[in-house]
Amino acid sequence: MERPPVVVAGPVVRGDGRGRQLGFPTANVAVPPARMPSEAEVADGVYAGYLRRADATVLLAALSIGRRPTYYGPDGERLLEAHLPDLEVDLYGEVVEVLVGPLVRGQARFASSEELVAQIAADVEAVRRLGARSAPGPWPEAERVAPAGQPSPDGSGRSSG
Repeated sequence: MERPPVVVAGPVVRGDGRGRQLGFPTANVAVPPARMPSEAEVADGVYAGYLRRADATVLLAALSIGRRPTYYGPDGERLLEAHLPDLEVDLYGEVVEVLVGPLVRGQARFASSEELVAQIAADVEAVRRLGARSAPGPWPEAERVAPAGQPSPDGSGRSSG
C-alpha cells in the first residue's frame, strides 16, 4: 500500500559539509522534532521527492532521511537532507517545504566513502527517473515554521502565517 504524501517544512541550516565534500551538496532542513515524521511514517532511507522554495519554485530532490550510519553509527541525530541534482543554489536560512515521495532504498552503512559516493550517484539517477515519471500534483500543505534564528510568537518554531 502506498503511503499518503508527507510534507515537512523547516529552515535550511549549515551541516557538517560532508555532502559537498562527497560531491553531492545537500540542503539540511531543520525540521522541528515534533514535525519530523516518525520512522513508522517514513522509514530511514533515500527517497525521490521535491523541494519547494519560498517563491513557490519546485525542484526535484534526492532526499536522505536518517542517522547517516556510515559516519555516525545507529545513534546519530535523525536528519532530513535534500540534494538538488544538477543545481547548486544557496538556500541557507530559507524556509523550504519538502515532499517525501517514493522510497529509493533503505538506509545502509557503507565500508568507505568511495562506496557511499558510488551508491549516492546511483540513487540520484534513480531519483531522476522517478521524478521524470511523477511530477508533483497539487502541493499538500505543511505546517509553517519560522526561519532559522527567528522564534515564532509562541516559541514553538512554527510561524503564525
